[in-house]
Amino acid sequence: MRASLWTVPALVVLMSFGLVACKDDDPCEGDTCEDAVEDTGGDGGGDVSDADASGELGEGDGDAEVDEEPPPTGDVWPTVARTPDEADIDPMGFDPADDPAAGEARAGVVRAGDDGDFGGPDAACRPGDFVLQNENLRACIAGPREQNQFFFTGGHLLDIEAERGSGDYIELITPLVALLQCTGDEVRIASDGGGADTAVVRVSGIDLPMKLIVGTLGTDVITPPVGLRTETEYRLAPGAEYIEVVTWVETAISSVRRVEAGDVFLTGDQEEDFFPGYGFGRPAGGSTPFFAAIGPGRSYGVYSEDMEPNQFDVGDLTAGILITNMTVGNIGTASEAVFRRYIAVGDGGSTEVREKLSDVMGAAEGSVVNFTTPTGEFWDRPQWVIADTNGVPVAVIVADDDGSAAATLADGSYTATAMNWPAGDAPIEPFTVPATNAVELSAPVPAVIVVDATDGADGSGLTVHVDVTGPVNRRIPVLRGSDRIALPAGTYSLVVDHGEAYENYTDTIELVAGEELQLPVTLNRVFETGDWVSGDFHLHSMKSSDSEVPNVDRVLSNLATGLDFLAPTDHDSISDFAAVVAGMGVADLIELVQGTEISPLRGHMNAFPTPYAPEVEGTGAIQLAERDGLTRNTRQLDQPELVQLARDRGAEVVQINHARGPGLALFAHVGFDRVTGGPTTRRNQWVENFEAMEVYNERDDFCELARDWMALNNHGRRVTGTGTSDTHTLGNPAGFPRSYVHVGETASAADFDVSDIMDAVKDGRVIVSGGLLITLGADMPGDIRSESAGTVSFDVKVESPSWAVAEELIVYVNGVEDQRIALTADAADLVDFDDTVEVDVSVDSQIVFMAFSDTAMVEVNRGDLPFGFTNPVYIDIDGDGWTAPGVPDTDIPEMVTPFCD
Repeated sequence: MRASLWTVPALVVLMSFGLVACKDDDPCEGDTCEDAVEDTGGDGGGDVSDADASGELGEGDGDAEVDEEPPPTGDVWPTVARTPDEADIDPMGFDPADDPAAGEARAGVVRAGDDGDFGGPDAACRPGDFVLQNENLRACIAGPREQNQFFFTGGHLLDIEAERGSGDYIELITPLVALLQCTGDEVRIASDGGGADTAVVRVSGIDLPMKLIVGTLGTDVITPPVGLRTETEYRLAPGAEYIEVVTWVETAISSVRRVEAGDVFLTGDQEEDFFPGYGFGRPAGGSTPFFAAIGPGRSYGVYSEDMEPNQFDVGDLTAGILITNMTVGNIGTASEAVFRRYIAVGDGGSTEVREKLSDVMGAAEGSVVNFTTPTGEFWDRPQWVIADTNGVPVAVIVADDDGSAAATLADGSYTATAMNWPAGDAPIEPFTVPATNAVELSAPVPAVIVVDATDGADGSGLTVHVDVTGPVNRRIPVLRGSDRIALPAGTYSLVVDHGEAYENYTDTIELVAGEELQLPVTLNRVFETGDWVSGDFHLHSMKSSDSEVPNVDRVLSNLATGLDFLAPTDHDSISDFAAVVAGMGVADLIELVQGTEISPLRGHMNAFPTPYAPEVEGTGAIQLAERDGLTRNTRQLDQPELVQLARDRGAEVVQINHARGPGLALFAHVGFDRVTGGPTTRRNQWVENFEAMEVYNERDDFCELARDWMALNNHGRRVTGTGTSDTHTLGNPAGFPRSYVHVGETASAADFDVSDIMDAVKDGRVIVSGGLLITLGADMPGDIRSESAGTVSFDVKVESPSWAVAEELIVYVNGVEDQRIALTADAADLVDFDDTVEVDVSVDSQIVFMAFSDTAMVEVNRGDLPFGFTNPVYIDIDGDGWTAPGVPDTDIPEMVTPFCD
């Protein structure tokens, strides 16, 4: 599966997002700015010089719209006053490790050795970042250094939570002007709070292209900077339950500029955007002052006086990227654009965050309706969607621990529908306001499967997948074989499995509401893999913006399918998977081989190992673009430069991903020629030094990639072929296919580490199994075997689980099919072939074995065609050293396999 953060259509969507004018006639109300003085002109303390602000790319107008009218005067725009700088302020502020007293708000810099104490899967606060906190709220604003693959600088709202360690579930929130980042070239404390003052962190900078767009698409296809200066203040007042964010935009050169300003919200993988009066998902058009990001146990509310949300879901890009526009118009030397928004955090409903924002939004109009809802073991904080008579959702409520919830609703008729109820669809509850002020909600009782899965070898708990098909279809990982699973009542087909090396368990079960079904299962290993360990060298999780899989679930998916090592490869990002594995208590079950996918549009590559490094930009990931100091000059890095950066970070193995196909394909991009073994165009993008390539990423490209791979080896490149899932979801299983790596020369399957994996891949000691495992007796893929010209024998075994069968074995010599052996094993047979295969060899050669089937798998990996292949064994004729045979002028012949239609 190929998926990318950005595509050309995606860019078109971004560049055409709608615009709505914003007028704020009430410049400064409440405690947040009662001590402020009006200042609509100055630089607010920013340290970016006019020279920096008008760097080379900002000199011309680019694609900016220039208004022919005279510059507007300052009174056209709202006048929100900047916070006066406190005198003699400590630049470090208060220590965020200390809680503020009641009635205080504080600002401070995270000290070395600390992380701000933010919990949750998206917590990103690090030393050098800034924390605002009072007794109700904590927020982390990124320091000025580069933090991630999206932007060249910090200054973003990274984390926000109600209390210390309660959990952050947002990626980031940051202002944009059109497609241009408002940089965080300087981030500092304007007011450290204490006493009864508002705590303020100020971010100053200029307009700059987003780093990810420069890195993926290059600067020549985007609107260049137009010469703006920007400032943003993050404000937290004592006792407030929301963060106030104000951004000022002014020109740095003497011409009129059109401003299209707003925010980009990366609201996290577990949240779904909810707009009252529209529902889930983004409205097609029109403005709305409020939306909420709703997730299990967490919600975020955002209010701005006039806000237009914009859809940005393109192709495989499924994660939450929401761009809002909050102001539009012209600015000149006598005026500046200002926009303001407020952000609150709640426990999973829209009504509670709406209530926390009532100071700025005003109280909700209508009658208070009190709800009671059933709770229980599997739904401790129930969420319900309240919809009007047209079925349009207007609110999401979340119950307290006792099952109570409340919402203020306008007069009218409504329904309440349960979200994610474990027993299936709850009845839709109708009610009318104001006739009803108390609603008792009901829901069906679930049935429960009590799983106890053990390994037949030693009786230990075995992490498995429980796959049910019936009233609902689910694939549920069970850690160490013990769990309680709630499902709707009914009849199900059941499969319990631990990957292809183990037998599986199948049954038909009847689940009864309110009753428990005991499911003791013992699974036995069906073929031994010796000192071969298995893993999937291409996996995505929550830090890839086209994947919504939480990191914990990604680890579980690898464990449940029987993989021995975990190789996460998120797009241009690295998560602390070591901490995830340790926190789950599974370090004894799986080895971590941390990687990252380097993802420019012209071709993706994985790099291993690339450890999590919070002290460097991108937490250790390879960044696709660079900026020249504090200027507007940015540059996309080319492919060889990216590889060198990976090497500098310690990467030993670079794997070329999905190198053929309609897009994101390096070999297609450079016109790779099998006869010459090199590129025919864009030679500066060709990568000379890579150790591995995906031969299987998806079925349609297998045969073309296999020919490329064998051609490279014929030219003496000695590239190791891998098979990967490239999974971005839990529905597309990890480990199909999987790469078996031989670690026996330096370790064993019970005792290996990252260096053993890297050495084996570099040596070619890899076998790929998509349900069919081929082993070669005493011969090891990657080895050079010295022989005389004539017949060379191989002991070949093909094994498969009970749900797959091999139907043919093909032998390739120097990329040319040498022989094809029909296999006649029954589907239930575990050994489909075990015999000697003789190959006639007259020159130095590479020998590759592949197995295929036209019969799709059942029970596990249902519907996929099984296959497997080895990496080459190299035959050195007469012992004078292996010499690459080259590729004939007629190219590697086309392959004939079930994948080559």
